[in-house]
Amino acid sequence: MPLSKTNRYDLSMKTHKKKIGVLLAKARKKSGLTQLQVSQHLGFTTAQQVSNIERDAAPVPFDTVVKLCKL
Repeated sequence: MPLSKTNRYDLSMKTHKKKIGVLLAKARKKSGLTQLQVSQHLGFTTAQQVSNIERDAAPVPFDTVVKLCKL
């Protein structure tokens, strides 16, 4: 059964969101940064927010993606 446009979009966004989390974790570790340091750069109040993104447990707002690119 083919997926509707909405379902294809949802699957695509979930895949990209997960990739962002994986890429964030790899880049953060490679740079020697802690989750707390990244969270402070992003203007988050806790390191838990970065952990949630890395584990695909939270959405990644576009402005956060832009800030990550500048990190």
